Amino acid sequence: KSKTMRINHFFVSLIGTGDCCLGLYLILIATFDIYYDEQYCKLKYEWLTSKTCSFLGILSTFGSSMSVYTMVVVSLYRAIKMAGGQMAGNREVHLSVYTGIVLLAIAVFLSVIPFSPIFSRLLLQWFVVPR
Repeated sequence: KSKTMRINHFFVSLIGTGDCCLGLYLILIATFDIYYDEQYCKLKYEWLTSKTCSFLGILSTFGSSMSVYTMVVVSLYRAIKMAGGQMAGNREVHLSVYTGIVLLAIAVFLSVIPFSPIFSRLLLQWFVVPR
């Protein structure tokens, strides 16, 4: 495979990972919607403080962040290639891998930070009606 094809496949696999996370999130949220049926309002506080809700929040944020940020990088990469930008040797592949790792780190950070103890208390105070 050519260097450009390997890089494109790498980025497409990152987009696919994000999209799979979103698909899994949608399946799980639909399952819990069926489970809670029409009792969500009664059980809102329990749901929002549950580990399942936190996991699904992380999953959806990670998946959407990963897909969107990778699409931005792919668009920039293709624009640079169309403009005739070239890098010597394997530097392009290494830069792409490092970029992918940074994208993964950003997506994980952004998806986990709202569930740190400080932020989770604030989110519950702002968005949940007291019991």
